[in-house]
Amino acid sequence: MRTSSFVKRYIWRLPLDKIFTSRDLLVYGSRGNVDQTTHKYVKTGVIVRLARGVFVKPGPEFEKISVADVAKAKAEAFGKQLSTWGGNLAIRLGIDVGHLQQFTYYVNARSSSFWCGGTLVRFKGACPRKTRFGEGSRAGMLLGALWHLGAAKLPRIQREYQGLPWQLNRLDKEEVRMSFKWIPHWLSSCFLDWPIPRSALYT
Repeated sequence: MRTSSFVKRYIWRLPLDKIFTSRDLLVYGSRGNVDQTTHKYVKTGVIVRLARGVFVKPGPEFEKISVADVAKAKAEAFGKQLSTWGGNLAIRLGIDVGHLQQFTYYVNARSSSFWCGGTLVRFKGACPRKTRFGEGSRAGMLLGALWHLGAAKLPRIQREYQGLPWQLNRLDKEEVRMSFKWIPHWLSSCFLDWPIPRSALYT
């Protein structure tokens, strides 16, 4: 059976509004043959191209597919993990000024970018330790933001924003302290006077 036949069967079996990528189809043949087949189905309207190598079989929920959905699918196709870019964390916490770059992410791989319609999506490469910190918790937001801003800006931040980002409860502070093994020394040294978590005292 030719590549085009396998791809056709794959597409027809897909649920409506399901995003897929060219890499999902490589099991059926070469990249060139896969690209030719997807191009044919885009031209006939069977599928819609959302970004380079990212497609969807449109259905009733097609208009609800977001740029973030496309970014997630693109990253997962290459085995990458997305997390919130530290610059956006800093802006949300009020410890940096500027405009949110809504479609900029940290990724545990090399930096890259791509267009999704008229929107430029940026993946900024970062070490796995850095990508641990994001919007999942207040402590994670704080550490991710400060790490992004860097050691040179830390004294100014401590001086000017003492009342804003440091309003964390006991559990938040314990989470910061338990994260010392992941963050650089210049950052962990800011929190050495915070209490050692109880869980760490009885392990």
